[in-house]
Amino acid sequence: MKNAEWFIDRNERFSFVAKAGHNAEPYLRSLPDWRERYENRTDRNEPHNHNDVGQFIFYSGDECVFRDLGHGTYYRDYFLADCRYGYLPASSRGHSVPLIDGTEQSRDIYHAARVLSVSDTEFCMDIAGAYDVEGLQSAVRAFRTDESGVTLVDTYRVTREMIVTERFVAASEPILGDGVVSVGRGRLYYDPSELSPTLTVERYDQDGKLAYLVDFTFPVKDGRSVSFRME
Repeated sequence: MKNAEWFIDRNERFSFVAKAGHNAEPYLRSLPDWRERYENRTDRNEPHNHNDVGQFIFYSGDECVFRDLGHGTYYRDYFLADCRYGYLPASSRGHSVPLIDGTEQSRDIYHAARVLSVSDTEFCMDIAGAYDVEGLQSAVRAFRTDESGVTLVDTYRVTREMIVTERFVAASEPILGDGVVSVGRGRLYYDPSELSPTLTVERYDQDGKLAYLVDFTFPVKDGRSVSFRME
């Protein structure tokens, strides 16, 4: 889906979708005069936006492994710009995207990905533009699919050392193992000599729904790459 900057792949073993895009109302940049329209808006509240550049959803067979939380409880504050991103589902904290130097993604149409390449089996983007982090030159997120699953590689170019947290929003309670995180029938493989997962469970709406947040936190120097495998 070129104009929407979505990538979709599926077969009998898995289904996968990933998003590049921007952090404003979804339809805006599909319009030929989007820049003029955006600059002329008096209200940039973006009441339906989620900060989710680089987000993905992964199913193993028909079972959801890594998910999108959807929307939270519709309180009045949920639609106010100064409050909206304190709610987990609307913020990048509630998506499977990195926290870079302790910083979440920022909202508006200019906080966006830059698609670098796309094919039937690869979707590569630079998501650094979604963050306001001094010293972050690029954050290249590459998804590669094959017959059995998806490989994710994130590569960072920085001018100073910083801490990065790679986050995965699990669809059910995960089991953290040595080199593998199990979510139902799904598996997330990682290098245990470089990375170690932690789990945070957070309630995100008034009905008590739970978000299972699997994090890998590590220091980044210029050129560091990390890779994960989803099956």
